[in-house]
Amino acid sequence: ENTIRSFAQRMAEGLVEPSSRVSLALRELGVSVRDSAGNLRNFADVLPDIANAFARAQDGVAKTQIAIALFGEETGTRLIPLLNRGAAGIEELMRKAK
Repeated sequence: ENTIRSFAQRMAEGLVEPSSRVSLALRELGVSVRDSAGNLRNFADVLPDIANAFARAQDGVAKTQIAIALFGEETGTRLIPLLNRGAAGIEELMRKAK
């Protein structure tokens, strides 16, 4: 829950400031936090898109920086193995959480 709250806060900050680390990281991944009507998408809808884009991204420092920008230093680095598995990894985590 803290991860969700933290990410939601980072997303909101990123929307206010287009040059923020969050906005730049989302653009780098090609992920939009707004739907076609311009409304803010919820975390559960955005996270699989982030994970799929993250899984396709080349491993390295830039990928780590994206995870940190989106989720914070501690959480971002811990989430890298999960994000590398794409949406399937997120779905598995959600099933285990239930």
